[in-house]
Parts: sequence; structure tokens; C-alpha cells
Amino acid sequence: MKVTTGSSAVDGEVGRERRLKVAIFVSYLPPHVGGIEVVAENQVKSLASGGYEVSVVTSACDAQAGLRQYQGYRIRRVPAWNYLEKRMGVVFPIFAPSLLVHGYREVKAADIVHVHDAFYLTSLVAAFWARFLRKPLVLTQHVDLIPHPRRFVSLAQQAVYATTGRFILCSSRRIIVLNSRVRTFLVDRGVNAARITFLPNGVDTAIFRPPIGQQKDALRQEYGLPRDKILALFVGRFVPKKGLAKLLEVETLENLELIFAGGLSPSGHARADHHFLGPVRRDAIADVFRLCDVFVLPSQGEGFPVTVQEAMASGLPVIMGDDPAYGPYGLDESLVRFVQPSSEDLRKTLDVLAADGELRRRMARYSRQYALDNFSWHKHIEELGSIYRTEVGSVSSA
Repeated sequence: MKVTTGSSAVDGEVGRERRLKVAIFVSYLPPHVGGIEVVAENQVKSLASGGYEVSVVTSACDAQAGLRQYQGYRIRRVPAWNYLEKRMGVVFPIFAPSLLVHGYREVKAADIVHVHDAFYLTSLVAAFWARFLRKPLVLTQHVDLIPHPRRFVSLAQQAVYATTGRFILCSSRRIIVLNSRVRTFLVDRGVNAARITFLPNGVDTAIFRPPIGQQKDALRQEYGLPRDKILALFVGRFVPKKGLAKLLEVETLENLELIFAGGLSPSGHARADHHFLGPVRRDAIADVFRLCDVFVLPSQGEGFPVTVQEAMASGLPVIMGDDPAYGPYGLDESLVRFVQPSSEDLRKTLDVLAADGELRRRMARYSRQYALDNFSWHKHIEELGSIYRTEVGSVSSA
């Protein structure tokens, strides 16, 4: 059989042609809120539109269990218990046993298996069946060990990566990373550097774009937000690694107010200069970026935040957590501001941007152009497709 995607092919039995079949395993998809969810969903859609036949196995958290068929791809949502996230902020769904059955079926039907992060049960099941059925496995490792205030959570992470995570890493023919820290994390755990590839995630620059004309004022009026203030936006889950607690401690600035999207106001927190939009629908989040003037995310332990990519595509000046691991992105540190996770450093940086309109404009232009040049989904899928074809071809010729 000849397996094709676009103009490339992996030759086997001569005769008919079919599209490359990709099985993707990820713990969550939207409407569950999170960066990996957004990346995986957009990756699936881009692969499908690029000529791949895609199936997805994920949890039914925040969605109905079952199979949904879309144009070019299908999603199987498996029942899962999400207690750990709801009670402790630990994103680790516990799946129903049917994950094993659905995992086997999807891996058996696929030419290649792609999993998101070695920490999760979806990746473990996919890796097990990929090894059993001798299917090539590609892993995107988004993060390394994530800082957490609860010691037992940190110990649990270490235990996972020393056991099931190690099995997944050893089973993966190629591992995609988003920064140099994750690369080092993998090498320290015995992964051959030749199996590691740096590949940034993509963002839809047509959806995430700067406001046009009076759109910003109209959106502020729609959301009931002040039109005469500089608005700094935080988007993300309200979990420790995002740095929300430090941002909430920032002293009041005269002409700047903070917008929070992703959760409700913490109990007992009430400040006139803080506006909580709650969980924002995915189809509305681009408008939230457009109504603001600055984006701020003082997070730690990220791969590379999807919300930063979306903010840059939306033409916002960006303030983000300082992490040397972002070195491969080659960001201009005069036009993307890196901060330590402290309320004082955040206040000083926000104060500088609030006082300097010309700096904000230069940072905004840089953000938009950088996103256009570096975060194209088309470019991402071209490189990912090359990885797929190489790994499928190496298995076929073995």
C-alpha cells in the first residue's frame, strides 16, 4: 500500500493510495481550559485540513462522552474522574477502563501514534499499545517538572516520570520539545539527544489579530470595562504555576487596571482595579485579547505558553515569566519583557509600560510580526508531517 500526504509518500504494496492515519492521544480537549488542549485541537484541525486522517482519544471532562465525527477527523471522549484538578489544581484525569479498549482500536488502525506529554494516562495507554502493535510513537513533551506548593504533588510528578513516564520516553521514536529546559530534562533521563526535535506550536494569526478601527472601544463597552484606562490582561487556569497569586498582590497603579480571564475572583478578593471575566468561551477569547493593551503572564515551568503566542499574534506587548529555556525562540528582550515571579518586579514592569505609549506601540508591532514569522500552523504541520513520514518509513523498511 502507498501511504500519502500531499506530495510525499511512504511506499509499501504498490496499488492504491490512502491518507496517512494519525492517532492522537491527549488528556483534555476544549471546552476544558488549558494550553495543551488548545494546541492539540488546532493541531488536529490543521492535520485534517492538510490531508491526514486523524483520530483523537481524550477525556470527557467538561464534555459529553462518546464518539464525534467531524470533517477529516473524529474524537473519542472517554469518561474520566477529574477530582485531582478540582480539589488540588493537579491536571491528571483518572480514566474509565474503556480507555484501554479505545486505545487499542485507534492504535491498531493508525500508521503513527502521537501523544501529548509523558505524564498522562492517555500517553501511557497509547505507548503500551504502540509498542505491542509495533507502531511508531511520537511524543510532544510540553513541560518538565512543574513547581507546585504541595510537596507530595512534586514527589508524585517525580514518581511518574521515573516509572510510567520513563516507559513512554523509551517507547517514543521522536520527542518534540518547546524549549531547551525540557530538552535538558529529557537528556538527564537518558533520552538520546538525536531523538529530540525543537518544534514551536502554532497559532491562528487570522483569528488572533489586532483590533481594527474602533473595535477596541466597542469591545470594552460590551464587557463593561473602562475605556480611559490601560488594561493589562492575564489569561490562564488559576493554578499555582501561572503566577496568579503574585499578580493579585501588585499594588494599585494610577492609570492601569488588570483583567483576568480563566476563572472567578478568589474568595475574599475585591479590588476596583481588578476585573474577573470568568471562564471565557474559546470562540470569544480573541476579542478579549483585542480589548486590552498589555498581556502579562508571570508563569513558571511552561513549555512555551500558548496564551503568549495568542497575545503576540493579537499585537499585544508581552510581559512573561523569565525562563532561560526560551532561548531557542530568539526573542528580543527589549521588546518582550521578562519578569521574576514577584509582585514588586511585576509592578515595576507594568508601571514602565503604562507610562510609555511609544514603547507599548513598538512592543506591539514586534509581537505581531514575530507571530506571523514564527507561529504559522502551516509551517508547524509541514515540519510535523516530515517527522511522521520519516518515522513511518523507518518502521516500514525495518
